[in-house]
Amino acid sequence: MQARAEIKGLKDVKFSANQLISCTPNPKHCGGEGGCDGATAELAFEYVINMGLLQASEYRAKVGSNQSANQSALCPKDLKVSTEVASRGTLGADGSEMHRVKKSTAGYAIGLKGWTKLAENKEDIIVRELMNNGPVYVAVAAGDGWFDYNSGVMTEEACDRDFIVNHAVVLYAWGVKQKTVRGPVKYWTIKNSWGPQWGEQGSGRFIRSDNEEKVCGWDEDPQQGSGCDNGAERVWVCGSCGILYDVVAPYF
Repeated sequence: MQARAEIKGLKDVKFSANQLISCTPNPKHCGGEGGCDGATAELAFEYVINMGLLQASEYRAKVGSNQSANQSALCPKDLKVSTEVASRGTLGADGSEMHRVKKSTAGYAIGLKGWTKLAENKEDIIVRELMNNGPVYVAVAAGDGWFDYNSGVMTEEACDRDFIVNHAVVLYAWGVKQKTVRGPVKYWTIKNSWGPQWGEQGSGRFIRSDNEEKVCGWDEDPQQGSGCDNGAERVWVCGSCGILYDVVAPYF
């Protein structure tokens, strides 16, 4: 959201991640139990439509110094919403789902015009979205190799071998590393949430295959990623580290 807002010309944007984590409702346990135990970008954007989003400094001032360091802090009463639903989606011919923000909402007041869940498991659509509009949210199947990553391009072994989508990152670029033991290697570049000490100053690269839509498997535990209570027991996930499955973009 912050990157997209800056691309559109908003200045000094530092949205509160703590507010999103603490206040986004997740009654159906989509992607986890809520808070630091997991939710989804779709729920986060719906919350912002309903309530807007404070700057990080505003949220810290509101909750006090003791709670500001705790991302699991209880949400202040005046920042809670009564429902996790704020908009109705429109299905596109390509399988995408677009949500438009009404001008009367708190989300529109901070510049959010809408959000779209891109068609699942389609590589070209993601590349075009990155090129035309900027960074996107992606859910990935991160394996143990992610914890030890320092630099370079992570190989397939760093991904969860069972295609269990379990982590959220920001995808903002792609490229090619020319000199490796394999020869030239294509990669995706992501921004992680594990601090600047992780990877390449908080960012990382992992391998992008020559045909990402053919690198697929069944995710037998979708609720770790974006699945909800009483949802599908398994979902078909494609791309290195499952990167093509759940991709969401906000619009400012």
